Amino acid sequence: MCPARAQIDDARVAARAWAHLLDVETSGANAVETLDTYVAHASSDASGRLLELVRHDERDNVRAHAVHAASKLGRVGDLRELLDILEQPPAVTWSVHIALLDACRTHALAPRGLDALRDVDRLDVQSALASL
Repeated sequence: MCPARAQIDDARVAARAWAHLLDVETSGANAVETLDTYVAHASSDASGRLLELVRHDERDNVRAHAVHAASKLGRVGDLRELLDILEQPPAVTWSVHIALLDACRTHALAPRGLDALRDVDRLDVQSALASL
């Protein structure tokens, strides 16, 4: 396949994956796999969309996976923009906080305002904090 054709296909796949991800019926593993597909085929616009997902999506697994995707892409600036989430209580689960703490460890980020997290009675949260 010629390179121009591959770019067109990537854009089409990314667009379809994004549309599917935004469908309210897309949940669980399907949502996470769809997000992976989107990121694999998206161009530079993936970064802004990942931030949007982390900030506003109602599915905690999608939010956490978007953090992991931003980390895997090396989007350190984007991750810094999300660190204020660590100072807020979780929407549903601690998964987004844990993903952010893992990204902080991976990219040597030093988040502030972790005192409230130190009081959380959850082994997975404390383990993520200890790894910083």
